[in-house]
Amino acid sequence: MANTEGLTDEVVSSMLAMPSPDEERQLHCRRHQHTRFPQSAMARREQMMESLGEGEMPAARVIRTSKAPVIQSSSALRSRTQNNGIKEPITPTPTAERTQQNEDRDLPRNNSVANKNSHRPVILSDSIRERPVELNTNIIKSATAQPRKRESRFKQQQLRKDGSTNPTMGGFPSLDFAPVGSLTRKGRSARVQNSSSAVSNQKNSPTIQSASQHSTKINPSTTSQTTIDVGTTTESMLANMSIEEIRDGVEEVKSILSAESIAFLRERGKQKQQEKVIKQKEAPVREIIAIQNEAGPSLTKEMELELEEKKIREGKEKVAELLSNIRTPEDMDHAYNEAIELGLAPSLPTSSLEATVGVHSTDERNSKLYTATSLLRSTSFRQRLLGARSVCNILEEDVKTILDKRQRNYFSISSDDRIPLQKAYPPLLPVAIRCILDESLAIAHTSGGMTLLSQGLRSIHCLMKLFVHPYHLVDVNPSTIGVRDPFELYATCFMSEISHVPTGAELYPPTKITPIEKSGTNGSCYRADSSAASAESDSKVFYSDPSWILLSRMRILPCLSDVITSLSKHVSSGGRVQVSALQSVCGILAMLAVRSPGAALAIANHKGLLPFLSMYCLSPRSDEICALFGTQNVLPFLILLCTLARQSKDVARLEMPFDTIMPHLQGILCFQAEKEDELQIQMWSLVLVRILVRYGLATEHVQFLISIAAPYVAVQKPQNKICVHFLSLFACICDPSNVIQRQNDGQLSSTSEQDNSLSMSAVWLSSSVKSCTTMLPALLRDCRSDDTVSVLEMASSQLRFLASFTNAAKQSVATTLVPILSQESCRSVIDSVLGQSDLLKYSLEISLGWSYRASWLEMDVKSRTICLEQEAIACAYVISFMDLVMHFATDDMIAQKLRGVVLRALSDVRSKHEKHVHTGGNSVHVARQSWFIEAEYSVLKYLSNIEAKENDRSLISAFAVSLVGRLNVGHEAIAYFVFGQKALFMATCNQDDCTYLFRSLFLGELSLTSKDRKAQLEQSDKLFNKGPLNSLRCTADFSAATSTRGDRFFLPVGTTWLWNVLSSTITPDEAYGEDRGVKNATDIVVGALSLLVQLETSCPLQINEGTKLYHLCNVCLLPEEILRDDVIMVHVNLLFNQLQFNCKELNDSMVVRDFIRECFQHSRLSRVKKSDEDEPTVSLAAEPLLLDDEARALDDFVGDICESFIEYGGQYVVCTRFMRFFLWHDFPVKITKFVLEKLQPILNVLSVEGESTVSLQFSLAQSINGGLPSRDSSPRDSSARLDVFAATLKKTNKLIRTDYFYMLAISYLSRNLASSLQRCECGLEAMKNRLAGVTSATFYDVVLTSKQLLCDNVCTKESLVGCVIDRCQDDSADLQRQDTETQQFWHWSQSDETVTWKRAVDFLEASKGD
Repeated sequence: MANTEGLTDEVVSSMLAMPSPDEERQLHCRRHQHTRFPQSAMARREQMMESLGEGEMPAARVIRTSKAPVIQSSSALRSRTQNNGIKEPITPTPTAERTQQNEDRDLPRNNSVANKNSHRPVILSDSIRERPVELNTNIIKSATAQPRKRESRFKQQQLRKDGSTNPTMGGFPSLDFAPVGSLTRKGRSARVQNSSSAVSNQKNSPTIQSASQHSTKINPSTTSQTTIDVGTTTESMLANMSIEEIRDGVEEVKSILSAESIAFLRERGKQKQQEKVIKQKEAPVREIIAIQNEAGPSLTKEMELELEEKKIREGKEKVAELLSNIRTPEDMDHAYNEAIELGLAPSLPTSSLEATVGVHSTDERNSKLYTATSLLRSTSFRQRLLGARSVCNILEEDVKTILDKRQRNYFSISSDDRIPLQKAYPPLLPVAIRCILDESLAIAHTSGGMTLLSQGLRSIHCLMKLFVHPYHLVDVNPSTIGVRDPFELYATCFMSEISHVPTGAELYPPTKITPIEKSGTNGSCYRADSSAASAESDSKVFYSDPSWILLSRMRILPCLSDVITSLSKHVSSGGRVQVSALQSVCGILAMLAVRSPGAALAIANHKGLLPFLSMYCLSPRSDEICALFGTQNVLPFLILLCTLARQSKDVARLEMPFDTIMPHLQGILCFQAEKEDELQIQMWSLVLVRILVRYGLATEHVQFLISIAAPYVAVQKPQNKICVHFLSLFACICDPSNVIQRQNDGQLSSTSEQDNSLSMSAVWLSSSVKSCTTMLPALLRDCRSDDTVSVLEMASSQLRFLASFTNAAKQSVATTLVPILSQESCRSVIDSVLGQSDLLKYSLEISLGWSYRASWLEMDVKSRTICLEQEAIACAYVISFMDLVMHFATDDMIAQKLRGVVLRALSDVRSKHEKHVHTGGNSVHVARQSWFIEAEYSVLKYLSNIEAKENDRSLISAFAVSLVGRLNVGHEAIAYFVFGQKALFMATCNQDDCTYLFRSLFLGELSLTSKDRKAQLEQSDKLFNKGPLNSLRCTADFSAATSTRGDRFFLPVGTTWLWNVLSSTITPDEAYGEDRGVKNATDIVVGALSLLVQLETSCPLQINEGTKLYHLCNVCLLPEEILRDDVIMVHVNLLFNQLQFNCKELNDSMVVRDFIRECFQHSRLSRVKKSDEDEPTVSLAAEPLLLDDEARALDDFVGDICESFIEYGGQYVVCTRFMRFFLWHDFPVKITKFVLEKLQPILNVLSVEGESTVSLQFSLAQSINGGLPSRDSSPRDSSARLDVFAATLKKTNKLIRTDYFYMLAISYLSRNLASSLQRCECGLEAMKNRLAGVTSATFYDVVLTSKQLLCDNVCTKESLVGCVIDRCQDDSADLQRQDTETQQFWHWSQSDETVTWKRAVDFLEASKGD
């Protein structure tokens, strides 16, 4: 008897239920016929079940098959008993039929009673459930046997699917078509059953069945099944092995097999995996096709539903299998990618708001973005991580695309496309990403928590890059620094510490946001109980001003403090911060600091932000190759510090971080850089030191810095890039020394140690400056064409150092501490530069390329052949050289050589732009504007100190005027210098200074108008004249009382600033009395007009003629006391003649269009500024191309001109000529009609007494559209315009034939009559109706002029006007001078209208034939 000690009751009961030896043999036989599981698989399952501890449950429930009880009626049993065991056929019900069939399948061939009552062993377990199974015994019936019952649906599906007679091969029966717990469909039609039965009987016929059995011997399904079993075994083994065991097994296999064999096996494994995936994709399709082919037209809707259910169920099972293998975030990525390949990735629903926005975004990219955004607020950590990764990848691709586009446009502000981008992103995306950062402290220690945090930081950083103003974008990516941002080139190539970034108030619309209430010590917001409307409104504001909403509503600084705390804990536990996360933190803080100086100060003072970044980025790291610093970490942090320091001196003087990082910076500069990224770090370290020295800070480190630079400065070669920045640092050291020597009131608060360091700096730098004087000539002499840019960069830094040192030495002549550089050595340097004139000409051509242009608009593509780096270096070279030459301005030899080079460069630029006036194109980046302006200023400053010839004075004056028109905020000191130069604004050398009041007007606007403007002028003066600074920003710190931008800034004055003097409102000055005020106003207008006459005669400004005509026309609105001045009348007539002559070569429609556009722009200055969201609409009542606002502005202006003309302007010839200008054919008909109706009583005043025929002909020719359309292809006049002229002729009785308007009307009407006679009858009928009511003399002149036009072979508008003038000025051609018969023949009245008109047409037809 077996020992059962220690066994449980359940195990003993199962052992007692084991089958007898006979039953076991029968079962063994049946197993061979119907193999369900390999023995090894069953053994593994039993081993897994036995390995479970007490009370443990398996990972899943097993649904196992077992024999189902057979239930029969009592009558059937009696029938069998009465027939002595012989079964009688029983007609079963559908349910009983399947039950009987199941029983027959389970019976062996001998049908013994013992086998009939035997049971399979049952293993008792709570996790194993029993269900009946349908088996196929493959009993071959004889021909005399009764017909076989219909096969079950399960068997039919299995046969069709596998083509096998064993439906249970390979494992448990499939549950696809009969799952446990599913409802049975009732009411299947008999047709389907019969067809299914027929198919089953056909497939189970003896012949087919025997063939099937024979084919099983060579059927590859057995091999395939074996392969599947091997794969299952392998996967099971790997699942039960640890990582170390797997690694050991791999090493063992590698030691046994060769490398070629391993490569072959790996390649074969990949192919099998790919084939497996393809089969999984195609299996449902093949199955559906097979079933459709077999069932044919018998496939019903129920079967289609079953197939669809199977497909859905298989997809769910595959998804469950993928999810069950996820253990790490990397596994989740692999599972998601595989699900996408299989087409199983779910499309999650979005909110109603997202769905509304998504209507406009139907592409795949936006669909993914909206789906990923919905995952960000999921309660599942893995879903949030998946959503964050997807969002981050999409945003980074968008950022790359946008930055590439901006780079192609040279970072022009015209390419700012932030508003269209707002519609491409989900409304709640910023809030959803911001909420991820709230969990920084909670998820930092979890698996994948740092990854999620990094994705959130990168996403916020990308959103800021996309939606901050392009001028507020700070790039901290080491791979793109110095290539994509002109602001960085301004610091690294142009070598300037000034920040020309506009303030947020200038770039963003005003925003009013109520800060959220602080509910705790952390920076979390938008919790579950937050208002959805608040989140949506904040996201909307984020897309328009991201930095402001992050600082206010989203409380990003406390949030980033928590993030950095998490990073610090992660580092203290031995972890590493991802480089991308660190760059994102630095980038976010840098763009927040640019938004406002207050934000920069808050960031610098926050104890939870910069200390950890300073420690982690700048501390020595043993894991780096150079064993000094992490190149990917330190550069973003240095750029952040430079951005903070430029904002305010209060930030730069903080002990943390700027004082504490100086030892680290010294260590970085001591290191010998070998790679490009290491050189970038040293370069930005010197930029930061230059900024601190520019404030007068860190001067105690000057001696040590000079000693560090000695090895680099000793070799001043073009390849020595770091030497360029050390020489620029030396120049910055000389500037504060110069300031201390000039300032005696202690404005620069420095300690005695700092004073001594700056005073002694000249002594320490004496050897370096002598090296520059000896090495610079050799550098220029050995320059090759391929080294031009690098040579210019080195030479510009050398010249800048020499200029700064010379200036400092000049200020300290009385002291013995600073050695003075000899003038002979400086002259030799200047002579070497002038001797190598090709480099100077090349630099002047680039730096003066925008001279004489009226606006900062790209004119052509040729200017883009020069990269931004070349522009910055060339401008720096010109500025450094001119600063050095300024100390020798009295040297005639130098002045003679340099004057010729500079004036030739200006003349070449002027002639190149002479015939090109551009009003469209991309606006130039503000940093590019600044280095061009500073280069032009340095040249103009030199030219104003030397005597210019009479022929060159206009060229220099035009150069100064165009420069003033392009100055921007921060250049007030340059404007103050220009207006202070009397020589730049003198019309002639012998004339008195008539521009004194004109210049005083602008000087007063710069400094005396308000306190804020004065503060802005002082700030600009300190920036460009090296004074003590409180900020390196181009704008000053204003008082809070002033709110409007116009009260703070005078610049920019615009391209038409000189012409604007004529269109400005002038009122008498009450302080001087009315008479003195009129005299001052008259002198201002005279000064502007005299300068304009000189410029337009010899060197016209690059402004449209229509714009000039508008501002000159405003002279007619001046008070009569000013207008009657003889000098004003002379200058206005000269200007009008010049402009009218220039218009002859242009298209008249362009001139009128420019006139109307300038009228509208000027009218906006006196009106309330419209909202940016209000777009102008096209006027339907006016001309098709005229906007409503432009039409209203033109109506108002023309009305004022007419009132002034009627009141007093009619007595001045210039006013009469402007009234004629409004009758040009390109003005809207509405304007022409208004002017004629307004002047109808005094139309005769439009004639000028004593006007020459040439002048009259020129004026009339510009007013009409052309000659005869059939001859010169000119357009015909509109019927509305012709009606206006005809109606005016009918109303006016005072006109004579020599009046200007009469001749103009005859020109219009005769031209149209002749054209209508050639074209169509409808035109003649319209002309008949139009001329009805005019006098007979007028009708006679129109017809006779038309005849002459038809006879003229070359009919231009000049010849047409000539015919009209000749006829109207000939008294003998008047109808009143003709005989009575002729007068009666041409009598034009209502009674004789038809007859006379027929005579006129016949007369014209006869002349047409001639």
